[in-house]
Order: sequence, then C-alpha cells, then structure tokens
Amino acid sequence: METIRQFELIAHQFIQANLGISLYNYHLMHNSRTNGKTMKIIEALKEKNRLIRKTLELQNRISAYNCIIEGNPRAYNPKKEMIELNKTVEELIELKTKITMANQPIQEKIYRLSELKTKIGFLKTIPTTEGKAPSSKGYYSQGETFVWESSIKANERDNLVLELESEIEIIQKDLDHHNFMTSI
Repeated sequence: METIRQFELIAHQFIQANLGISLYNYHLMHNSRTNGKTMKIIEALKEKNRLIRKTLELQNRISAYNCIIEGNPRAYNPKKEMIELNKTVEELIELKTKITMANQPIQEKIYRLSELKTKIGFLKTIPTTEGKAPSSKGYYSQGETFVWESSIKANERDNLVLELESEIEIIQKDLDHHNFMTSI
C-alpha cells in the first residue's frame, strides 16, 4: 500500500512538473464522461449549450410535475428527472472546466471581446440630441423648447462603434481559429 502511495506521489509530481497542471486537472482531461473522446473547442461549446438547454428542460419538468392533483397522471417522474439533472450538471461542470483550461492561452482575448461588446452596448445608449427640441408637455402646460447640445456627437459615437466592431472582428477570427484547432 505504501508503494502505491509513493508511486501516486511521484506520478503527481511528474505530471505537475512536466505538464504544468495539477493531478486533479490531469484527471479531468483524461477521465471525462466523454469516455476519453477528444473534441475541438468549437464542438465542446456546442455540447455546453446543449447541456445548458437540457438542464433548463429538466428543471422545468421537475417544477411542472412535482406537485399534481391527486389521481392525475404525471408525464415525468420528478425524482428520476432530478437524478438526470444532477448527472447533467456534473457533465456541464466538467466540460466548462475543460474549456476553461484549454482557453488559458487566449483568456485575455476572451475578456477583451466581452468588454468591447459591453462598451459598444453602452455607446449605443448615449443620447446625442442636438439643436432645438421641445420638452415633454405636461397635462396643464404647453411645454418649452430647449436648445440641446451634446459633447459626444452622433458621428463620433458611431465612428467609435465602428472601430470597436473592427477590433472585435479581428479578435473573433483569432478565437474561431483557436476553437477550431484546439482539442480538449
């Protein structure tokens, strides 16, 4: 028994030293529910989305069929659905972990892409009203006309959005290449 323990320790040290990953992560990479089947990240992302949809479907079934009027038939057994939900969530956790590990070399690009998209969303909400425009009329008032000016003009905002969209396109191409070429 002690010899096995020593061997496991040596194996763990070897894996960590030579592969730069922990034994736990090595186990995840090589002993998954996919039965050792490798897939490209692009396929893994599709599988992740499928597992998310399945999780939501199982949750809906459990909620819908947990309580029924006595004597009515159940279309699904909530306890069996809960077992399936637990398995699906474990698969999802495992797959997300593998995707995250495989994406480490490009993680900065993933974050940049997300933040640039958020920034575009914000820019598109900035009001750029210019010139004379009436204020909203109240029930008892005629409303006033104001002269509006904006610091960031509509064309400036639109040009910023175009620049960010160009940067996003370049990053997305890099990510698509990574997702197509990298296996997990």
